[in-house]
Amino acid sequence: MNYRFFRVNAAGVIDNAQVISLAGNDDAFVHARGFGNGQAVEIWLESRKIATVLPGGAPIMAIAA
Repeated sequence: MNYRFFRVNAAGVIDNAQVISLAGNDDAFVHARGFGNGQAVEIWLESRKIATVLPGGAPIMAIAA
């Protein structure tokens, strides 16, 4: 599955983005934590936002897994 990751800075502005093919949501959450580098990361699958990963926190799910 192709996941899109958007790193959001403290001002709420996207400052970096990636598209990566991963096996599933668990892999996407792990990737988001590293990609965030201390910032929040939105995870999108196709046209749906599936979660936001806050720095040091568990994913906040946008949809049912």
